[in-house]
Amino acid sequence: MRNAGVTSSLLNMGEARAVGAQADGSPGRVGLASLEDSLKADAVLEIVDQAVATSSAAGFHFDASGRFGPYS
Repeated sequence: MRNAGVTSSLLNMGEARAVGAQADGSPGRVGLASLEDSLKADAVLEIVDQAVATSSAAGFHFDASGRFGPYS
C-alpha cells in the first residue's frame, strides 16, 4: 500500500491493519469483543503502522473422528 502512495489507512482483511495514523494524527482504533456480547468492545487497541490478528475456538470444532473444521 505504501508503494502505491497510501499514507493513512485502517482496513480489515481478516486482520486489522493500520498504515500510518488517521488524517488528524490519531491512531486507528480496533475493538476486541467477547463472544457473549460481540457488539460491545471489551478492549480497544490503538494502532499506527501495526496489525492485529485474533482467533477464537468458537468458529471451529473437532468432529467425532478428530478432524478440525468450521461449525456447520
